Amino acid sequence: MSERVLVVSTGGTIASTADGDGAAPTKTGEELVAAIPELTDRIRVENLAQRPSVDMDFDVLERLRERVAAHDAGVVVTHGTDTMSESAYYVDLLRDSGVPVVFTGAQRRQDQPGADGPANLVATVTAVEQQAVRSAGGVYVCLNGELHAARTVVKGHAWRPDTFESPGQGPVGAVAPGGFERYRELGSYSTTLPTAERPTGDVPLVKPGIGGGREAIDRALDTAVPGVG
Repeated sequence: MSERVLVVSTGGTIASTADGDGAAPTKTGEELVAAIPELTDRIRVENLAQRPSVDMDFDVLERLRERVAAHDAGVVVTHGTDTMSESAYYVDLLRDSGVPVVFTGAQRRQDQPGADGPANLVATVTAVEQQAVRSAGGVYVCLNGELHAARTVVKGHAWRPDTFESPGQGPVGAVAPGGFERYRELGSYSTTLPTAERPTGDVPLVKPGIGGGREAIDRALDTAVPGVG
């Protein structure tokens, strides 16, 4: 490989340790990979943020896009799983680089039994190193060995390691013990959007339900928001 894979750390469960009654992202990207000697000569690390994924915002995502655009090889992003699919889709829609970007994380912290972060990180770096993935580009999510396209992937379970799925599609590939397996066409499945202006404003998401009426929609519209989802 001509250049090492860039690992960009943003926080999430993979970087978290116990904190009172909950957990908080306390580990840097360097600390995440320090316990995985086999990655030492394959990657370089940059720390972009240290936050739970529910606190991810457009400022961090725009800085992430800048890091991706400045890198000539593949990029791995460690990220919390709750909003990982959203961040991956955002980068996919606004991508201005042909390098592959693969998001990964963990369902169990490193200080918990059965921590899945190290295995997920190794599998994700391995996926990015594949010539087929580098040639195709695109944005993906990789957990539990499965590689999913950003366009179709969703989180399906709160704690299971195989939480991510692509309903009706399935993963595009997998990192198996015998090597990388490709199941579907690699590359982006999204239409690139113009990137001249970054997103602004808040768009409330209203979940309908029986007997809920339209009060929530009316309250959202009364605040002069640009739209309602």
